[in-house]
Amino acid sequence: MKRYIKIISAVLLTAALSACGGNAPEVSEIEETEIEEADIEETEPEENDETDFQTTEAEETDNTQSSGEYEYIVYDDHIKLTKYLGDEAEVTIPNNIAGVKVTVIGEETFQGCENLKKAVIPENVVQIEGLAFAGCKNLTEFNVSQMITSAFAMTVDGCNETTETTFLSNITAIETLTFENCESLREITIPSSVTKIEMWAFLGCTGLKKIVIPDSVTEIESGAFQECTSLSDVTLPEHFDNDDDIYLAFADTPWYEKNYGEYGE
Repeated sequence: MKRYIKIISAVLLTAALSACGGNAPEVSEIEETEIEEADIEETEPEENDETDFQTTEAEETDNTQSSGEYEYIVYDDHIKLTKYLGDEAEVTIPNNIAGVKVTVIGEETFQGCENLKKAVIPENVVQIEGLAFAGCKNLTEFNVSQMITSAFAMTVDGCNETTETTFLSNITAIETLTFENCESLREITIPSSVTKIEMWAFLGCTGLKKIVIPDSVTEIESGAFQECTSLSDVTLPEHFDNDDDIYLAFADTPWYEKNYGEYGE
């Protein structure tokens, strides 16, 4: 708007000077000068915006550090692991890094570590985020800290070689898709602290043959053991005897077919 007002003023001034016989400057020269000034003014905010963005990105980068085989984020009183940089077959999560406790294994930290066969989680760790060990195809032993109270969703999804898993005493829930498609899982010990097994927790664990559900479990959601095509031996607490829907937790299993007939009929 400022540019157009100046141009109109220049035109009027030129007309007035011409009428009086004076020498008037060329309108095109005035227009060109004012347009260039306006363009300079318009580009200044863009430079400021770019500077702000770069500062924010730099601040985010500063939050991530690395030491040895891990990338991690340091908070006030704890560390969250974000990426495993090694290639070892056996890994014991460190209790601390530089004196700060490791309490969280972040999302996708070990994802795709195909050489990993054994993972030991120390007591400091109280949270394992989703997909932390997804795609670790050769993971055969997975020992979880007793401080963790639930097996997080899709933690070991697709770990085809996981044959045995031991939960320590504080686990209270095995969440949805925790062991999805762990086809080589043969044995799992569910501690008496567990009260709930969520939908599809063991979906597609085709190598699982036997499961003993402790008396502490009061809820098994539909599809919890669905498509466990080798599961023929199931021990349930007596309080499930009158649960008409418990069979839905074992759809597409030999145990289901033996007790209820072919699934879907």
